[in-house]
Amino acid sequence: MNTLTDNWIMLKVKDGDLDRMGLLFARYNRQLYGFLFHMTYKREAAEDMVQMVFYKMLKYRHTFTGEGEFIHWMYSIARNTIIDEAKKNKKHSQHDVVDDHADRIPGGIDTADQIDKKEQKIELHRQ
Repeated sequence: MNTLTDNWIMLKVKDGDLDRMGLLFARYNRQLYGFLFHMTYKREAAEDMVQMVFYKMLKYRHTFTGEGEFIHWMYSIARNTIIDEAKKNKKHSQHDVVDDHADRIPGGIDTADQIDKKEQKIELHRQ
């Protein structure tokens, strides 16, 4: 049995074994970069956001329960990072990119995320 599943690794990170985050970075940094670049079409912004996503995974590691798939949790953080960057930059075009491509997140978005997305979209359009 392979114990090095993404969930197992992230649970170890959650428990304080921060060095294991390097395994997840090695597995997902290129895939995550591709996703972020596809959403923004900005190379440097995508590179920065990859770093930010991994930073947020460390910062919010206590929220990972291991009940769902790690990759869904990671992409949820990535999506929220794009939204945060769009708010920070106040560029309408990035808002549209998030709305147009949110359905391309691997594994889909669960109902709670859909509600969250709608609330964030309303908030983004108010600004």
